[in-house]
Amino acid sequence: MVKKISCGCRGYTLIEFVVVIVVLGVIVALVSNLLGRAFDSYFHNQETMQRQSASLLVMRYLTGELKRIRAPSDLISATPVSIYFKNEKGRLIMYSLIGNRLMRDEGGARVLADKVKTFTLSYFDVSGSPTTNLQNIAYFGINFATQQADGRGEFNTLIYPRYE
Repeated sequence: MVKKISCGCRGYTLIEFVVVIVVLGVIVALVSNLLGRAFDSYFHNQETMQRQSASLLVMRYLTGELKRIRAPSDLISATPVSIYFKNEKGRLIMYSLIGNRLMRDEGGARVLADKVKTFTLSYFDVSGSPTTNLQNIAYFGINFATQQADGRGEFNTLIYPRYE
């Protein structure tokens, strides 16, 4: 005769295993969704920082070049979306907005920035009044913005050329 040994121990049932697997599946799904959002946010922020850095670099480049204009007579034309001038080396330079691209032309057009939302140049005389007379321009105002999802790609500055 075989004796049945009972220690009061029970094993896991199939239902308990299924419940554990379902609960773990739900937890993994929630964690993976959370991680997916974190990665999306990280990559979006990286792209935004790169665009802002590129926009800031364009502004610094443009600002530096406009500061080095030697005299009002070096200005050839100035409109709200373009400026044409002679730089300190005597080269003719044009900055202009064409479509949604900011272009720099020095004998050959080059794209400085794309996805430009706003590029506006303002011209002021010594009293701070807006002017269109090239000989009266004492300083420039620039409003430059690129298209970004968070809307933080806008730069404004005033530039005082170093007239000699």
